[in-house]
Amino acid sequence: MTITDKKALAELKKINSCELDEYVDSYPNDERFGRSDMQIIADEMSYIISCFEEAGHVLYEDLEQAREILRKTKNGKVIPYIVINGVPKYPRYRQSDIEIARSSINEYKRLKNAMKRFNKAGYYGKWL
Repeated sequence: MTITDKKALAELKKINSCELDEYVDSYPNDERFGRSDMQIIADEMSYIISCFEEAGHVLYEDLEQAREILRKTKNGKVIPYIVINGVPKYPRYRQSDIEIARSSINEYKRLKNAMKRFNKAGYYGKWL
């Protein structure tokens, strides 16, 4: 779907979510039913947030794993090692794992904050 509203484009850029960009791009034009670009973004954003919060969904599992990684590494400051026979052998988490975890959590937070902004502007998602 093509977004033409400049405010909606600015919001998409501000949110900076690959998931949301993909969902909005693949949204069919014939299913608009008179809704504005902002309302469509709000609906898609609420669906992604509900996936992050629904147990058993892939995004939920990803978020939980990211939280666990950051909890065990003390927000990326300490990298625990796997100990074999009393000798530390190799790190349990790589630096890239920590960065991916941070990215995932930050994306979720950006979506939640954007949803609050959309709600204040009068756009409510149908999934939340």
